[in-house]
Amino acid sequence: MKMKKQNLIFWIMGIVILLIIILPKLQLQKEPEMISLTPHYYKDGVEVFPTKGFFGFTIVTPPGESYDQILFDINGVSTGDIPFSNIRITDASPTAFKNALPSTIQSLNRGQIKKLWGEGDYIAMNTIQFESISPVNFWVEVSAVNDYTGETIYADRSYSGDISFGEEEKPMKFTSPIESEVISGTALLEWTNDGYWPGIYLQYAVKYPGCYEFGTGGWNDLDGPMSSSQTTYNWDTTTVSNEDYCIRLISGTNVYDAVWVSVESPATNWFYQENADEISCEGSWDGTQTCALTTDGDWDTYGQASSGISYVYITYVKPIGALSSSTWEFKSTSIESNPVPSSCWDYDTNQLMFAVRSDSSGEISRGYCLNNNGWNLITGGGSKDFYEEAMNWEIDGDSCFKECPFPVPCGVPCP
Repeated sequence: MKMKKQNLIFWIMGIVILLIIILPKLQLQKEPEMISLTPHYYKDGVEVFPTKGFFGFTIVTPPGESYDQILFDINGVSTGDIPFSNIRITDASPTAFKNALPSTIQSLNRGQIKKLWGEGDYIAMNTIQFESISPVNFWVEVSAVNDYTGETIYADRSYSGDISFGEEEKPMKFTSPIESEVISGTALLEWTNDGYWPGIYLQYAVKYPGCYEFGTGGWNDLDGPMSSSQTTYNWDTTTVSNEDYCIRLISGTNVYDAVWVSVESPATNWFYQENADEISCEGSWDGTQTCALTTDGDWDTYGQASSGISYVYITYVKPIGALSSSTWEFKSTSIESNPVPSSCWDYDTNQLMFAVRSDSSGEISRGYCLNNNGWNLITGGGSKDFYEEAMNWEIDGDSCFKECPFPVPCGVPCP
């Protein structure tokens, strides 16, 4: 009987010892830690909303003042009797949130509640970059090492809310081009700036998948850093292929505004100008085949010199957007389309000057253009007769012109 009692005592003691050994291990298999997100809202760098506490996961756009930046405290909570070390951020979304988060390592003592990362550890994010995906779900995952077992565990938390940032509240905003506009040639980019945002870069990239979520790769600087007073830029789109592009204004990680546009190669327009802007005749011309017949618009009539050498001097004013690929039409025997030598095209910014020589001795008519060295021979006709001449202007596709019968800017009445 005494032996049975002793055996029972030993059994009880054994069970107690076993529980003492096993229970902590059972407890260690639990994952008592968790993380939480606490949002902070800022306007012009100043916090404008109170924090919401550890578990405020149903907050949408807060009431009250507007805001243009958001930042989250990432809090660690160890509710059990386990310390954690090597706590680090392993993943997050959206991409802009992930890119903003720090890479520093933290730890938690047993039963500790602690802010792991927050203000001062990374820069507040500009809300405009999340507008296109609002309501946005901010999600973060962390890993930690259980100091008792050496096991690596993972925990994640998300925060959903609407990012509503009124157009009128943007500190910088594109006014031209507008979203989805088709642009070509030299496109004028314009934006507003409230004057407090220097160091801005103007960038473009092929649009994929969106302007705000494009990330950092593939972006090309058009200009920057720019002063706060600069609000325009002329983009020569002929240097890029026909694609959809995002254009954005950015400083650091803050994207202030972005639009997407379609770039198309500019079409050119041809305009025929029969009547020159200025005409003068010099020398002796035949009484029947007069100088006036050389500029009457009739390509079947002609003029010729009656004695010696006579000239017709012709001046054209270059239309806005005229290209050096424009041609000078000339007829002595047959109609010729003559390219204008670059020396003559560049001689005067605003006009082109030609001369036609008629020789009564029977030499063929000759056409000239004026350059820095004088009259440059362009063509020698097939006969001494000079019938007619005209300009065929090639106009840049970005320029709007109509024919009156010569090119006149759109919106200007024909004379």
